[in-house]
Amino acid sequence: MCFPHAGGAASAYFKLAQQLPPQIHVLSVQYPGREDRWAEPRAARLSSLAEAVAEELDRQPGPYALFGHSMGAVVAYETARRIEAGGGGARLAELFVSAHLPPSDLHGARTAVPLGEPELRQRLSLLGGTGHAVLSDPDIAELYLPILKADYAALNAYTWVPGDRLRTPLTVLAGAADPLVRPAQTYGWRDLTDGPFDQHVVPGGHFFLHEALPAVARLLSARLTALSFGTDRQTGVRS
Repeated sequence: MCFPHAGGAASAYFKLAQQLPPQIHVLSVQYPGREDRWAEPRAARLSSLAEAVAEELDRQPGPYALFGHSMGAVVAYETARRIEAGGGGARLAELFVSAHLPPSDLHGARTAVPLGEPELRQRLSLLGGTGHAVLSDPDIAELYLPILKADYAALNAYTWVPGDRLRTPLTVLAGAADPLVRPAQTYGWRDLTDGPFDQHVVPGGHFFLHEALPAVARLLSARLTALSFGTDRQTGVRS
């Protein structure tokens, strides 16, 4: 189950899904206010996104591995927390997060992202990737920037609430040349789980998921195919 970055949509994971083995079934969360959910109000809170996904997964037990990139890493983490705390039907095998600081490091220690159009354009230019490319088309930018603004507003409003550490294994991916999140900063995710922890630094910047897609696909394929989905690895399930 994949969670898109700020401004992103479910289709962002289409190419990744094509490069994973056929036995790995890829689902992608579609946030409201984009693509086929265009008419819906955009989410004001990341917690509401996490609650909605956790509730849906509890109706379809899985097991699941969650993967979140950038803002999606926070939503995936909060979804995992709710699944573990709720004791419902969903089973978690692994949590993958990429290109984001540990949510605990955001607690009272982050400057909010400015939401004016010039600042958002400057941020996209810094990060590069597909978001930067759309700025050259005024019509696309007119549609894309309000989505990005709403997502960053939700991220600015997010506050990490201390609580139980996860039991789910957690793997972090970081871009070697990410201008926003340095690989050394992502190691703090280790403190958020009592399950096994691993970290991988891959080539590319903030959007290494696109820039180094074959390398990311190989890494995920190896990890997912190695997972045992038996009871000994269902560490996200309450007994």
